[in-house]
Amino acid sequence: MPGGDSRVEPGRAGAAGPRVEGEERESLAFKPQSFLNANPAPGVVARVANYGLMDQLAALHWLQQNAALFGGDPSSVTLMGHGSGAACIQFLMVSPASTPGLFHRAILLSGSALSSWALVEDPVQFAVRLAHQVNCSLPDDLLRDHEMIVDCLREAPLSALLRADVRPPTFLSAFGPSVDGVVIKHDVMRQLLTAPLAGQERAPSPRDGFSVSQMSGPALCSGISPSYCCSNRKITT
Repeated sequence: MPGGDSRVEPGRAGAAGPRVEGEERESLAFKPQSFLNANPAPGVVARVANYGLMDQLAALHWLQQNAALFGGDPSSVTLMGHGSGAACIQFLMVSPASTPGLFHRAILLSGSALSSWALVEDPVQFAVRLAHQVNCSLPDDLLRDHEMIVDCLREAPLSALLRADVRPPTFLSAFGPSVDGVVIKHDVMRQLLTAPLAGQERAPSPRDGFSVSQMSGPALCSGISPSYCCSNRKITT
């Protein structure tokens, strides 16, 4: 899974460096749709907002069904991601929406779900800001009718999305993985930090001095090195 323009937002074309114009326009147009979250209380009323992660799960289901037709082994699937792609993989590793057996190993490069930019902390403010800029009506009761914002933005023309200036904090993202209560739970950080690996009584710590060969489950690959290779044994996702 590639990383790349995880911090490029509408109104900030070119922020991640030179790109082909068509590729840039497509990325900016689809990113809000892939991770748009206008739900102010996902812990109370859970609604899918991480459609980008759901697309990745759909691709993994397709791989399970078709890998053998191309000479692949669906029982030995390795995911490798860089930057925001690495973060997405780690979110899938702990997501309740991820079916066990979809993938079995993971390699995370230069990023993780614990990176400061990986999770959008307040996605609603950016959804509302974008809706205002493209002339979408805001509901009086955001908790009850937040899907109105999503529906309106899905119908917004590409030109309006490209003109919108959302302005997230420096080095952070307005549209990316966020807590929606379905794909990413509200306690995801606790899961990442404390969930034990298969065959272990507790999560590994950088102080343990562990090596890949010592692990019997998925490494929570983050925080101490530019790249990590998770266990070469099966993991439970």
